[in-house]
Amino acid sequence: MFAEYSHDSFELKNIVIEDGVTKIGNSAFNHCTNLESVVMSDSVTEIEDWAFQDCTSLKNIQLSKNLTKIGKRAFQKTAVEEINLPDGLTEIGEAAFAHCSTKTIVIPYSVTIMGYGAFDFWYLKQTVIIEGRSEAPDTWDANWNSSCDADIVWNA
Repeated sequence: MFAEYSHDSFELKNIVIEDGVTKIGNSAFNHCTNLESVVMSDSVTEIEDWAFQDCTSLKNIQLSKNLTKIGKRAFQKTAVEEINLPDGLTEIGEAAFAHCSTKTIVIPYSVTIMGYGAFDFWYLKQTVIIEGRSEAPDTWDANWNSSCDADIVWNA
């Protein structure tokens, strides 16, 4: 089961993804500019491409503890203030968090794939903490932080 796009979703303000949903589908809530809050059950293992892109009012999100993949541009241009990525997350897609207003994000050691520009257009007052590493692994795109001015903290 997975959440799918709906034309009626533009007026959504709060979403609770219930047990049994395993994927948030491509563009499921893309451009839901009134969406403010999302709570996911722990059955969700994947957030596909563009799922919450351009949800410019999205400030609060509780991710599944079993999430393993965040697709490309999944949270691009959201207003999420704080996001807790779960241990066990293995993939962050291209530009997944580009243009976000998140202040600090901790990348778990379990992330083995990081896409191009994952944190594009993050600025000086933002921080990306890379848990348990002193450098990016070879499996991360060489330009994962190419247009990122945030403070990158290697937590070796």
